[in-house]
Amino acid sequence: MSAKYERTFVVRVPVARAWKAFADPQERQAWLDNNPYADDFEPGDVNLGPAERHRRMSWSQSPAGLEGWYETVVTFEEASSGTRRTGCTTPPIRRGAGTK
Repeated sequence: MSAKYERTFVVRVPVARAWKAFADPQERQAWLDNNPYADDFEPGDVNLGPAERHRRMSWSQSPAGLEGWYETVVTFEEASSGTRRTGCTTPPIRRGAGTK
């Protein structure tokens, strides 16, 4: 059985700024460089999915050493104090014992 992971939080910046932090490779790398777990993660293949500028982006990822493709969707919404960012990742469905 696979479990979906979803996390929502608000950042105190406009939607355009929150979007840039995810969409711009240099911006994204800046915060990934400060991730203490980054050294334990080996990226694999990534396929970009549909995106709506400043609203929604998606991708599929097959991390190195793991089986299957993980689907991720991130949404950006205006909030009273900035931007509400929701990310949802669905891991691949794993076959149970006795299935083919």
